[in-house]
Amino acid sequence: MFDGDHFLGADLRRQGNAGLVRNHSPVAFHIDIAIEAARDGFDEIQFDYVRFPDAKGLVFSRSTTEESRVSAISGFLAEARKRLIPYNVFLSADIFGYVIWNRNDTGIGQNLEEMAQQVDYISPMLYPSGFQYGIPGYPKPVLHPHQIVYLSLRKAEERTGLPPVRFRPWLQAFRDYAFGGKPFGGEEIAAQIDAAQTFGSDGWMLWNPRNIYTTAGLPSKSGMVTTIREGHLSNPGGIGTGICSRNTPEKMTHLAR
Repeated sequence: MFDGDHFLGADLRRQGNAGLVRNHSPVAFHIDIAIEAARDGFDEIQFDYVRFPDAKGLVFSRSTTEESRVSAISGFLAEARKRLIPYNVFLSADIFGYVIWNRNDTGIGQNLEEMAQQVDYISPMLYPSGFQYGIPGYPKPVLHPHQIVYLSLRKAEERTGLPPVRFRPWLQAFRDYAFGGKPFGGEEIAAQIDAAQTFGSDGWMLWNPRNIYTTAGLPSKSGMVTTIREGHLSNPGGIGTGICSRNTPEKMTHLAR
C-alpha cells in the first residue's frame, strides 16, 4: 500500500501537535516493495492512497501547488512503471471518486488524465457515500448506486478516451456514513456490480472497512473468477481486504512501455 502522507519524504507537521513523520526515501521504499511482490509472482501491483493527505491543519515543509502535486503523484507512478518493466506485471492505482468529475487535482495531486497515462488500470473509489455533494442530477447518491457507478465510469471514459477494460472500480459494501446511515445490502451491491458490468469494466472490487463480507448481491461465477480474500466472512478487527472479481475471457495486453 502506498501512503500519500509520506510521499515527498518531507516532514509533515500537524498544527498543535509536535509529532513528526520522517521518511527519507519513500518513493524508493514503496517501489522496492512492489518489485519484491512482483518477484514473488504477483501479476499486478495496485497502489492505494497514492495521493497527498487531505486532513486539515497539515503544514508541509515546503509549499505545494496543483502543478507540483500532480507532478509528484504522476512522477511516482511513472518511476514505478519504469522499474517494474522487467517483471512484466500490470500496474494500477486507486483514485477518489470525485477525481473523475473534478477538473482540478481535488487538492490531493490526483489528475485523471495524467494518472491514466502511467497505469494499466484505474480503480476509482465509487462509493455513493463518498459523493457527499452528489453528481449532476443526483444530489442524494446513496439512493442511486447504479447511476453513480455507471455515470462516473462513463465520465472517466469520456475524459480519458480509454476503453472500459482499463477501469476496475471499488464499490461500496458498507453502511452509508454521509446521508443518514442507510444500510448497503445485497440490493445496493448488486446494483453497483450491474453498473460496472454494463459499462464493461475489467471486473470490480468491494470494500468494507470492517472486513465483513457476505455473498449478498454477488453475481453467478459463470464467465468470471471471483476471489474472496482471506477473512471474507467475519473479521471485525481485521484489515479490510475486499472482494474482487475480474473478467477472464479476454486478457488485456500491458500498457505500451
